[in-house]
Amino acid sequence: MTEASHRATPLRVLHIAESARGGVGTYLNQIVPELVAWRGADGRVLDSCVLMPDEHRFMLTRVGDAAVATYRRNGRGPAAFARLAAASWRALRRLRPDVVHLHSSFAGMVVRPLLPLSRALFGCPRAVIYSPHGWGFQITGSRLRQGAIASIERALTLLADRIIVLSDAERAECIDRGFPAAKLVRIYNGIDEAPPAVPPAVWSDPRLRVLFVGRFDRQKGLDTLLAAAADARDRVHVRCAGASVVGDGDGAAPVCDNAEMLGWMNEEQLQAQYAAADVIAVPSRWEGFGLVAIEAMRARRPVVASRIGGLPEVVEDGVSGRLVPPDDPAALLAALLTDTAAARDAMGAAGQARFLALFTARRSAAALADTYLAVVAKTAARR
Repeated sequence: MTEASHRATPLRVLHIAESARGGVGTYLNQIVPELVAWRGADGRVLDSCVLMPDEHRFMLTRVGDAAVATYRRNGRGPAAFARLAAASWRALRRLRPDVVHLHSSFAGMVVRPLLPLSRALFGCPRAVIYSPHGWGFQITGSRLRQGAIASIERALTLLADRIIVLSDAERAECIDRGFPAAKLVRIYNGIDEAPPAVPPAVWSDPRLRVLFVGRFDRQKGLDTLLAAAADARDRVHVRCAGASVVGDGDGAAPVCDNAEMLGWMNEEQLQAQYAAADVIAVPSRWEGFGLVAIEAMRARRPVVASRIGGLPEVVEDGVSGRLVPPDDPAALLAALLTDTAAARDAMGAAGQARFLALFTARRSAAALADTYLAVVAKTAARR
């Protein structure tokens, strides 16, 4: 294909998300505009569309309506999955995408089985990319359950050309569980280099101001943070941005009197909270990457995070923050209180430099675009 024809024929990419609340929505809100802005060395461009639940449309503030298709989800269960399958089929028939990029395990399980028939009837997609955004088999609990989930995900790799993992640790775990190494591509998450220009939130408290951002479920470890805060009412004040997600359970301990629940917040509101905080806590029990950690680093704030999953690849212990064992309120509290204001400032500066070097949306989008093009080219070569 000539350079002129590349420019005339954008590569069509359809992103499909079963849920866009929380991390997946933040990811799409950052990555999709960068994919739209991306230009290949040969002049190739990408034309991206997102299919997502209408109730989560508020998460994609950077993506215009022309690039978003929605469907009514109404919770999570067989009926909602059927609606996702129907909406995906309509989008495949109407858009005829070159690439389908599936986000999270439910989208992966529901939509991947549809794609061989779509290829037979519509000639699309030419590439199937799957981003689990964290694996179900990483959830702490029964080994039997973990093994069953891993077996299902491993079988479904037959229906994906590439699987995006978020860290080297995640890639190694997948290989240990028998996933095909050739299909695993490690691409760190990324966000925009410049945070929204907003003034800091009002947070007038002489105690250490600790911010938590995320779902109030067991994975994110909010209960660990609140247990730590309850033992330091005179030294720590916590703000929690987020909420429980239907079907995920409630991992929050009873609220102590030095903790404040803020609810879900948009990007600008969150940035104002980051700017007002002294330190950001990421006390997760399992985590493929840790998007909140890089949001904090971008805002020049130190991070105290669990030493699990991809977080040690994001936060350098003693340099840009502190790493502690998960499920350990005493260790978490000690790490939060150990540094002086000057030390926290130095960690924040180091974290910001590391973010700019490794974790920008532009870098992530370029790696994704290269992956899309490589798979499409490989498919074309087989014809």
